[in-house]
Amino acid sequence: MSLIPFLVAGIFLFIAYSSKSAADAKAKNWVTVRGKVLEIKSYWTNRKHYFPVVAFHTVQGGQHLFHGKGSRNMLYQAGQIVDVVYDPQNPAHAEVRYDLSDTEMRRWRYMIAAFFLFGAFVFLVFDLIIVIGGLLAVINA
Repeated sequence: MSLIPFLVAGIFLFIAYSSKSAADAKAKNWVTVRGKVLEIKSYWTNRKHYFPVVAFHTVQGGQHLFHGKGSRNMLYQAGQIVDVVYDPQNPAHAEVRYDLSDTEMRRWRYMIAAFFLFGAFVFLVFDLIIVIGGLLAVINA
């Protein structure tokens, strides 16, 4: 029972590492250029989400427009210059280069630390209960 928080934390670590690895692999094969956030669109699901509409020019000179990934926080402002990575074989596949080491990785680290601390606390409490139960059994025997 007390191993569950550790398993969940391990799963989160794996997901974070996989996401970072996929982004790193994409960055090696894709081209990086500067783009401009034209506007921020928003939509509601159960919370408000924001996503940038970004324009960029390929190294061949073609102009493209795409909608970036949405987030609950407004990460970009209209007029902001951002790094864009795109597939040189298909420039329609583009995204804003997002550095996980900033906001998201900090959030992941705090969540993982909380899971580990909670798991350690639960483990120690159960351990203490077992030890006290054993002592009571010895005393009553």
